[in-house]
Amino acid sequence: MSTFKDRFGRDWSVGFTIGSVPRLRKAGLDLGARAKDPMSLAAVIGDPEGFGQVLWTLCEQEATGRNISPEEFVEGIDGNAFYAAVSAIEEALIDFFPTTPEVKQAQKAALPGATRKAAAEVISRLTDSGSTGSGGSSAGSPASTPAG
Repeated sequence: MSTFKDRFGRDWSVGFTIGSVPRLRKAGLDLGARAKDPMSLAAVIGDPEGFGQVLWTLCEQEATGRNISPEEFVEGIDGNAFYAAVSAIEEALIDFFPTTPEVKQAQKAALPGATRKAAAEVISRLTDSGSTGSGGSSAGSPASTPAG
């Protein structure tokens, strides 16, 4: 199992079992698709609300044991916790899928770069959707937009 901390400093464990597969599919993470395409997690990460549902599904039993509601749980997921949870999920996915110890070690060694790349893509989408970029002109004047 992998762990991450939320913004309140609470530790959460994430891990996958065969029993979690149908619940995760219902929440938006298809582990069968993930096995075929490791980048399929990027689609879930790109949807913060959907990611919250997946994360809740993974942590629900633990949260329920602590009397933490889904709403209280997701309020603990800020940007830092989001990033930490993505890393924990990726590590847990590597542990879940059967392969040799050498392959798992190589996959885990590659995780920090892959997680940073996925996080940068999400940040780029979020910041590009609400702004015109740094140093750019304001929206409105078609003449201010360079021809592509």
